[in-house]
Amino acid sequence: LYGTGVNNAVITLSALEPPALDGSSAEIAREIVNSGIKQLDAPVKIIKISEPLIVHEGKASVLFVPWDGFRAMYILDHPHPMIGQQEAEFIPGKDDYAKQIAPARTFGLIEEVDALQKAGLALGGSVENAVVVYPDRYSSDLRFENEFARHKLLDFIGDLSLCGSIIHAFCIAVRSGHSMNVKAVKSLLDFEKI
Repeated sequence: LYGTGVNNAVITLSALEPPALDGSSAEIAREIVNSGIKQLDAPVKIIKISEPLIVHEGKASVLFVPWDGFRAMYILDHPHPMIGQQEAEFIPGKDDYAKQIAPARTFGLIEEVDALQKAGLALGGSVENAVVVYPDRYSSDLRFENEFARHKLLDFIGDLSLCGSIIHAFCIAVRSGHSMNVKAVKSLLDFEKI
């Protein structure tokens, strides 16, 4: 929703969670765009950053820099040689979220799959809805050269939407995951109150 420019929606699920689909948000983004976006006569809350804010934990960090509008970047630095260093960026109005970010699939290392499933996680996971990274190959062809960074950017944008407002900042995530992103959103909301 956030990537396609929707900031007000009611969502009703008929299950405990949305379907995994192909491990990306392409189908959902396509349906949002195809259904049309209606302009409402209601105020939109905007968080405008006036000075830089950095949140970090270990090797992960999120930086919010003053910017006229919303811009997001993800920098991935992974030790696995089949992943390595990648980056991806999204600027609404310049980039097409539905075509450039939403198709990026989630990914995981083959060594992690058994451990996750034994812990009762990723039970619906398969090569149909994730890219499995082996020591020397991928379970399927990549959709983008930097697909992993694009998917982490997809996650980052989704996590930023938890603030419930439009963010006017250049939002940069380095090696962060969902918990770090949520911590950054909480810090952003606290920062805004100052």
